[in-house]
Amino acid sequence: MKAHFIASTGSIKTDIKNYRAILSALGKHNITLTSEWLDNAYKRVLTGARVEDESQKWEAIYRENLDAISRADLILAEVSNSSFFVGFQVACALQMKKPILLLSTHANADGALSTSLGEEIIRFARYTIDDIDSIIGDFITENNMGAKDIRFNFFIDQKILNYLNWASFQTGETKSEIIRGLLEKEIHKSDL
Repeated sequence: MKAHFIASTGSIKTDIKNYRAILSALGKHNITLTSEWLDNAYKRVLTGARVEDESQKWEAIYRENLDAISRADLILAEVSNSSFFVGFQVACALQMKKPILLLSTHANADGALSTSLGEEIIRFARYTIDDIDSIIGDFITENNMGAKDIRFNFFIDQKILNYLNWASFQTGETKSEIIRGLLEKEIHKSDL
């Protein structure tokens, strides 16, 4: 499984130990990150490094994060401190129907994020460094789609139906098996 970790860079100096504990817990559960941004962001904050064109920097960060969210099976967001960009990424993940775990060292989710807790795919947990591993393990277990089939509607035109009927007759596979096979080949090519 793959996950995207979201956290505020504004509090990275004070919260780096917590952020690393979350990433360590993900690693213990064999979860691959879709973006390994934390170390670079931490170095940038410590050194006070600036990018010449600030607008290009934010555009690249925006695109990288949307890409990381779209490739992830799970989203984990550290929400102990209010952050517009963390909230924005959580909203994007909600839009993409990704399972989301909001993690905070406080008893409640802050502000606008708490309004999303009515959604079925979002969960909130108060954590400490001592219990983060079990909290993340439970979240992974709840959302392990590896063994579950997911159904959705798929509309096709007559040309595609004709091809699927022909391919099904030729191979003895169902139309669903043919489509699944074609998608798996494309996924393998794109290395997702």
